[in-house]
Amino acid sequence: MRILPIVFTVFLAVNSYAATIEEDEQSCEANNADACLALGLRYKDGDGVEKSFEKAVQYFEKGCQENQGEACFWLGRSYHRGEGVEQSNEKAIQFYQKGVDLGNPRAMLNLGAEYARGEGVPKSFEKAFDLYRPACEADVGLACSNLGAMYLMGEFVKKDPDRALELFTKSCNLNEAQGCFLLGHFYVAGEGGEKSAEKAAIYFAKACDLDSGQACANLGRAYLEGEGVEVSPSKAIELSEKSCQLKSETGCFNLGLYYSQGEGVEKYFEKADELYKKAL
Repeated sequence: MRILPIVFTVFLAVNSYAATIEEDEQSCEANNADACLALGLRYKDGDGVEKSFEKAVQYFEKGCQENQGEACFWLGRSYHRGEGVEQSNEKAIQFYQKGVDLGNPRAMLNLGAEYARGEGVPKSFEKAFDLYRPACEADVGLACSNLGAMYLMGEFVKKDPDRALELFTKSCNLNEAQGCFLLGHFYVAGEGGEKSAEKAAIYFAKACDLDSGQACANLGRAYLEGEGVEVSPSKAIELSEKSCQLKSETGCFNLGLYYSQGEGVEKYFEKADELYKKAL
């Protein structure tokens, strides 16, 4: 007798979820931009529907037409990656720019990155800076780390390690892997005057937990050499394996080195050669 209410509850939950999708479709058709964005994200992720980048793009485009800035960001990203559409930097920039005009912080980040790299637009650190800054103020972690790198390197702005440290810290606190990695590197290099292997290990560990392959590789090396952490060859191997799985060339190379030299593992030259090839 107790089973029936449970089955009935599940049945209601599933149908309620389906109804939400149908409602979003109806709302999108009625030019509700937020509903179009929601549908685009559903199809992009396969959330309650069959995954389809093509359908996602259709909904992102509809939302962007209705001036939904986040939809413009996703539409630009789709063109940048060639997901559901033919790859086009020109169109990616077009939709990122519309997202920026609508005040979308992630569009600011991506358009800023295009200017920093000079992909599809003339290279301009000034424009990159002007886009990263408001995106960081809106708590886009990657924008903060990119901005911090500009202060660290003195690109367009006067070199300022203290400001870079502030920005890397904010980025890491926002759980951005690159920010945590750069913060760890900051303490390894002693930028700003403070050199600390212990602090570097802490931030590399957080970045590794956030799936930064390079951070996992650096932390693995720290465990092998006892830099800021207790020596642990087994931990070094574990972290290097994760790094290599995350497609870090450094991680694959280090792991190959450990197998070739028998550091923390039994010597295995064939395995080492296989890993070296992954690092190329």
